[in-house]
Amino acid sequence: MFEKPQVIRFDQNLCRSNADKNEVLFVRVKDVIQSPKAYVEVPPTHTAIVIKSGGDTRYYDSGEYDVFDDKGEIKNWKKGSSIDVIYIPKETRVLVYWGTRDRIKYRDPLTNMFITVGAHGDFDLSVSNPKQFYLKVVGNTQEFDIESFKDRFRSTVCSDFEHLYVNTINDQKIPYTDLTFKKKEIAQSLEELLNAEFEKEWGLSLQHFHIDDFNLTDDDLKRLDEVDLKNVKEEVDKKIKCPNCGYECNSESKFCPNCGQKLVEEPIICPKCGAMNLPNSLFCCKCGHKLKENK
Repeated sequence: MFEKPQVIRFDQNLCRSNADKNEVLFVRVKDVIQSPKAYVEVPPTHTAIVIKSGGDTRYYDSGEYDVFDDKGEIKNWKKGSSIDVIYIPKETRVLVYWGTRDRIKYRDPLTNMFITVGAHGDFDLSVSNPKQFYLKVVGNTQEFDIESFKDRFRSTVCSDFEHLYVNTINDQKIPYTDLTFKKKEIAQSLEELLNAEFEKEWGLSLQHFHIDDFNLTDDDLKRLDEVDLKNVKEEVDKKIKCPNCGYECNSESKFCPNCGQKLVEEPIICPKCGAMNLPNSLFCCKCGHKLKENK
């Protein structure tokens, strides 16, 4: 009598969710192999991680694959061997809304005042590295519904956002007056940093990181409104960087208050004719007298 082969399918034991409606990010199918001719079916929309009893792990793209792919396995096969198949979608994109849980405190580079800011927006996530995703996210979980997934990674982004945001603001010296105007630029910088971390740590791709808005407290807005921004900006513009340590010094300073580096070179007076020469001059501009040795 012809034996009908056993087929391991993606949707054979979904327990809570509807796969057709993209309610699950991955599904784990557990089964017991009853036939040496059993095969795994991987739909065009998914990749699969197949774990056979004994820990043998394989990674498959779409298609049909024999559970036992060599004669040695079939020879040693015993009825009752277990198999786990984790199905991971190729194209599912999960839209996640995020918002800072606590307000972020930092020193504004324009006014030199401490202010607190909140932010919110959204981003997309998709599985980019199934192997890493399996190791870090799937584990022994039966299935991971989209809402649980959103909650997990929303909190991860929010916790990472604070220090990345402060570093970005400080590195680019973005004042609070430009936050809204430059939110797209800030978001792009944060997306690159967050995506690199998610790719490495979770096997996920974070894309289209978007900041809807920033918001300051009423008290901070009141304090900032009292600042004469025109005068502050003029003072900032006057500052010069120390060539030795990079510290921002007042343009009238002759020495750096951070490292002591001399900022302004004194002109050279020619000992022969008394003419004034530029600090780096080797010869007098009036009489040609040698002022200092060539280096």
